[in-house]
Amino acid sequence: MTTNPRLKITDVVSVPLRLVETVGEMEAAWNPGTMWSRTIGGGSFVEVHTDQGLVGIGPGVSPALIPAVKERLLGEDPFDVERHSHVLRYYATGLPY
Repeated sequence: MTTNPRLKITDVVSVPLRLVETVGEMEAAWNPGTMWSRTIGGGSFVEVHTDQGLVGIGPGVSPALIPAVKERLLGEDPFDVERHSHVLRYYATGLPY
């Protein structure tokens, strides 16, 4: 009987999406005096690469967060989703872990 070794995360990459056009601007009703621009396209998604060549995708995050995310995830099992989400949710709120 052979056992398959668990996958390990080897890289986390933010992939930007092409901005097609800026449609216009409006004053944000919830924050008077500030302008909010509307665009078509843009944004990003995240790729999670593994040592066995599999790549998962997830929602985009600020590219500035990628080094901290890598610090927490590289070498970890990508299927330990609950533990990873518990750790990474603090990055989204700006709270220290």
